[in-house]
Amino acid sequence: MTGKTPQGKIRRKGQSPFQQLDGMEEEAGDDEGDEDDGRPPTIKRELDFDADPRQDRLIAAIDKLTQKVDNLAFTSATKKDLQDFVHHTEQYVAEKLKPVTDEISELRQRIGKMETTGPARAAASPELSRVMERLNKLDPALKSITAIGFDVMDLQDRTRTLRNFMNEHFKDIKFTTVDTIMKGPYNDRKATKVSYIEFPSRHDVDVVLRGIESKGLSLTDSSGTPLRFARAKTHVQLTRNYALKKAKDLVEKHAAAKNKAVSINWKNRAVEVDGKDVFTQDKNDTAGKFMQPFMDINLE
Repeated sequence: MTGKTPQGKIRRKGQSPFQQLDGMEEEAGDDEGDEDDGRPPTIKRELDFDADPRQDRLIAAIDKLTQKVDNLAFTSATKKDLQDFVHHTEQYVAEKLKPVTDEISELRQRIGKMETTGPARAAASPELSRVMERLNKLDPALKSITAIGFDVMDLQDRTRTLRNFMNEHFKDIKFTTVDTIMKGPYNDRKATKVSYIEFPSRHDVDVVLRGIESKGLSLTDSSGTPLRFARAKTHVQLTRNYALKKAKDLVEKHAAAKNKAVSINWKNRAVEVDGKDVFTQDKNDTAGKFMQPFMDINLE
């Protein structure tokens, strides 16, 4: 043996370490007892001679750069996949929602037309008129009479006054309810001047009203205020009356009615300006319609 190392041999031949890598691997494989540690060969392991720190740093930098390039490629691919997924999902959702959005759009257009033309046009349709007529026949007001003009706000006092009146003058006629018409929001209801008596049938209403008229009966509340009896008005009737009153108020504020007489003709169901109809109601119309020059008024 010469005592020379393989590295020495490489140097004597004037070759660089990289030029002798293959030969070195063969020589290392002939050594007895040389165990493979299971790791892939690296430049640093094979060049186990006087290491140059600059080479180590260069190799480490190359490894890090390789990892970054791999990560960047993976990230770019992931972003593209995500963008494709979002795009296809948006298309799918849009296709599935299109029938719904089209229907909503159509409903909005129909509602817009109803709002523009007003409830009077809708109420004028034959189908709606028939439905309203049937509902009106089921209204409990058709089986009730009202006592109008109460100044007393004590509801029990009102109930007692009406019950005593019925027991005194119509003891053979049964009644089911004595109550008061209220107004205002749900949590702040207030009594109106109107209370009512409900009977089992419309026939009972006719009997009591005829009896009051034929006998000349009268009634006052506990404060002495005179009361007036009448048939109770149905919801449809109250709605129609409210529309007439509101139409009158709106016409009075209109420039075309300035310094003119505005009134309600209850018999003809109309609002008049200097005796001419400017708002009318048909038989089954819960709102009504304006005429020129007041057609720009919205009853809503």
